[in-house]
Amino acid sequence: MLKNNRLVVYLAIVAGLLLLLHNVLYYPFNAGYDFGLHSTYAKIISQQWRIPALTETREAYNPPLFYLLSGLVSYIGGFETWQYINLILALTSLYFWSLIIKKLHPQNKTLQLTFMILLFSMPVFHKTIVMYSIETWFLFLMSLTLWLILTSYLEKPSCKNTLILSFLASLLLLTRTSGLIILPVVILLFFALWLSKKINLSLMLKFSGLFLLITALFAGWFYLNPKRPINDDPQSMPPAQRWEFFTDIPFHLMMTYPIRREVPLKKFIPIYYSEFWGDWWNYYSQKRFGVSVKAIEADHYLTTAKRVASLALQNQINLLPTLLMVFGFSYLTFKTFKKLNLSALVFLSLTLFTWLGFFYKLTFHSTWKTDSIKASYMLYNLPIFVYMAVLFLFKVVKRYQLIFIPTIIWLTLATVVNLWWSWY
Repeated sequence: MLKNNRLVVYLAIVAGLLLLLHNVLYYPFNAGYDFGLHSTYAKIISQQWRIPALTETREAYNPPLFYLLSGLVSYIGGFETWQYINLILALTSLYFWSLIIKKLHPQNKTLQLTFMILLFSMPVFHKTIVMYSIETWFLFLMSLTLWLILTSYLEKPSCKNTLILSFLASLLLLTRTSGLIILPVVILLFFALWLSKKINLSLMLKFSGLFLLITALFAGWFYLNPKRPINDDPQSMPPAQRWEFFTDIPFHLMMTYPIRREVPLKKFIPIYYSEFWGDWWNYYSQKRFGVSVKAIEADHYLTTAKRVASLALQNQINLLPTLLMVFGFSYLTFKTFKKLNLSALVFLSLTLFTWLGFFYKLTFHSTWKTDSIKASYMLYNLPIFVYMAVLFLFKVVKRYQLIFIPTIIWLTLATVVNLWWSWY
């Protein structure tokens, strides 16, 4: 029986690798979000050793690490080489997360396996890793950082581990401005370690000071530079319209036509939801629907009835997984404060700061085009979303067999549909 189980797992791994490799081979390397703007940054910094101006590329506000690395790599095999690097980074990230979940739930093999299957089946995961963008590199760095925290640092909060954590945090800061969220997460962790008496007050202050000093030395030159390019729209969202922007849900439309249209839809939830489970911005137009990448580049609204139906199915069948994530967030919050669970605190704080930063940007530093609403921006937090769903499934739903079995059946169908959709 054990051999049969291992055989199934090995076959699943091979099938997953074939899916990833197929997508990398067939998805055009220059078809991702704003490829031209990103590649321009990479060329300038790797060839002229300077950060470009906003007049050269509007991505100039981003930190330079990813662009420098990818620009240097492009000398070897062109920018398409980065697709294969993305594949390696994504697989390594999955490996780190398998170690994290195994550490948190060592006895529950079913939970571990369910987590990995659901995480691998997420459409936004497959859609993002084939594109030339910052997100997969950022996912890798965040996965490595969380692996260090959850499997080592919580047990041994030493000066050596603090130095390593500070270095990883610096890399996050130099990759994306979203890396700033690691600062309050880690400082909050130090405080929680003191509250739980794993370190004394003196060590908490020492670790906090060392962490902030090192990150400032490594990344402060970028963030504190008064001449740093800032992509900012001075026109913030009108106060009277903010609440409606975030809460209005045209549910029927979201379930039947989840793709961009010529009449802009300025509503947060339908755009984010449709982009999370499908392809609202129409950048991942699978070739089986007969619409070429070049045709979509000329007309971003171009699609087919079959593709719209496929996207609608994505939104419909993933209602239940979404609800599990939402309820899982509540359960994780309860678990965090019931008895100061440090691992849950890390997940919760990272998720909260992620959403707060996202909402702040959309409210005060965004245009009405809403093109900054992309689920790929939260790729690094995607494993935590999945963990919330799995945690709620096995800790709460499993108590009630009457709903647990139908839920498992639904999730199985959703997983199959998501994997088929992700096949480019």
